[in-house]
Amino acid sequence: MESGCRRFGWETFLEYGQNLYLSGAVTPAETLAKAALKVLTQENPEPSLTSARLFFLLADIFSTQKNYAEAETFYGYALADYQALPGNNVIDTAITLKRLSEICRLRNKVRQASNFNLRSQNLLSETRRVLEETLRRS
Repeated sequence: MESGCRRFGWETFLEYGQNLYLSGAVTPAETLAKAALKVLTQENPEPSLTSARLFFLLADIFSTQKNYAEAETFYGYALADYQALPGNNVIDTAITLKRLSEICRLRNKVRQASNFNLRSQNLLSETRRVLEETLRRS
């Protein structure tokens, strides 16, 4: 029975949390996302695409609640996980940097906002350059 709980644990919390958030039920979404995070980090404390997306969801929730300090923290966690993962997470990383830029701007952290925005733009520009070069070679 315990393995059945594990199999449907954090995945279920995350799925329902995302659906609630998208439907505007922010407080219940926060509760489920936090539950998903607790279970996920107990099962797998290493950075993963799932943990990054969960941190991002919590950051979005906190941003919606105008809790910008928490949003900044959780976007930072998401960014750290995206950057720690092997493979190509360029779009997720760029979006997270952009959100961090927006949160820092709202918190009057102009220099940090500018830095995050520049990093996001540079990442996207470099990705575009690589894609264009790859297409030219094909």
